[in-house]
Amino acid sequence: MSNNRKELFRYKSGSTRVKILFPILLCLFDPMMASGDLLEWARPDIDQWLYPANGTPGSRILGPTFGSLGGPGSSTDPARRGATVLGFNTSIAIEADLAPHQYEINSIRINLTNGPGNGNIVYDNTYDLISDLANDTDDPGRPIELFGLGFRDNYPDPYEKLGFDPVDYAPPEFEEGTSLFSSNTGAYDLFPLGDDGSGNLTDVYNSPTGGYNARHEEPVPAWDTVPWAIGVVPDLTPGSTVPYESNYTFQIDLGLPNVLEHLQQSLADGGVGFFVSSLHQPAGHTGTIAYPQWYLKEHPRGTAATMEMDVNILSDGVAGDFDGDQLLGIDDINLLTTVVASGSQDLRFDINGDLGVSTNDLRVWVKEIKRTWFGDTDLDGEFNSRDLVAIFAAGKYEQDISATWTEGDWDADGRFGTGDLIKAFEDGGYDMGPQSPTNGVPEPATLQLLLFALFCMLAANARKR
Repeated sequence: MSNNRKELFRYKSGSTRVKILFPILLCLFDPMMASGDLLEWARPDIDQWLYPANGTPGSRILGPTFGSLGGPGSSTDPARRGATVLGFNTSIAIEADLAPHQYEINSIRINLTNGPGNGNIVYDNTYDLISDLANDTDDPGRPIELFGLGFRDNYPDPYEKLGFDPVDYAPPEFEEGTSLFSSNTGAYDLFPLGDDGSGNLTDVYNSPTGGYNARHEEPVPAWDTVPWAIGVVPDLTPGSTVPYESNYTFQIDLGLPNVLEHLQQSLADGGVGFFVSSLHQPAGHTGTIAYPQWYLKEHPRGTAATMEMDVNILSDGVAGDFDGDQLLGIDDINLLTTVVASGSQDLRFDINGDLGVSTNDLRVWVKEIKRTWFGDTDLDGEFNSRDLVAIFAAGKYEQDISATWTEGDWDADGRFGTGDLIKAFEDGGYDMGPQSPTNGVPEPATLQLLLFALFCMLAANARKR
């Protein structure tokens, strides 16, 4: 890690200075931290003012937030018109590319400091309903709202995640200084990610007014959406004037639908992003002049945003558990046989550690991890007539169509055929009960009889058709 990176990241603990010295060194040089550590980023890697007319993204020293509630938002003039995006490179302290469920996030807190603004800002620590805004019945002030960060995905070469270095201003990473708007469509490339009103994450740029939405083909009506966090200044009373240099704290609500899962995936990608918004309306947008401005890291004396995260790295769980449910089930083996059959070399499926994906990994999954038999279609630990009935009922025997383990593909070639039956009977588990050290392979004569009987059954079934 470079010296610059070390300066941006600090380790915090409730222990004494002497006791935390060693963990600090560990945290700086080893991305895997001890359980329960509280990590702090002293400033963001990305803080950029988002505004349709901002011709110098990434170089401003203040990030004003304000809205425009005059009517439905268009693709180039959203209701949350002036906003600030924050990005933190988490890979400097937390190992990236793990399975998302391995990141146990206990809390995330963002801190922002307001700089010299335009007029007196009235403190408000609760979010406003659209009906109250429209009828002018809301409480005094406007809250400072924080959302996640979403990326467009419906045009060629989209941005997929935040990028921290090197800077090339090109997909798939969105870096500081990148234009907010796509040269392909004229619409914005990233947006505040919040609830669509039914528990799904969507573009909430225009939630206060309705209008354009990056995840819908047609304009959408306005709706109420709950922010991931609202800025709180502990010593202030709602309705009072906010002094300059006040520190706003945003405690992210990890219980909101899909928020935790999104942040876990972000850690796997190596960085988290947030969108800071408020609906203060400047005079030119049918409102008053007062709106807040936030110190960005380019400011020569202001305090930039910070982030604190309490996160544990869990073990990789159950070997062979590909769907992350901590169980070895049908979904896992169906996925494994499909991957092996496709020829993919996705090393998440390299169970035996030989840096390849093959039928050897399937054998280890079946025989050493699950400890069952080839032919055990339902994974109940036994290979018997129920398994045979199930695979023939699937109707894929000797058909040129894809099959999975539960449809008879026991040799991971992508099809159900005679080779699968031979594979299963050679394994020796038919009607032997659960696998144990005393279960041996049947004598050749017995194996031949079983195969002959099975082929007779197939032939009889074929004549009935």
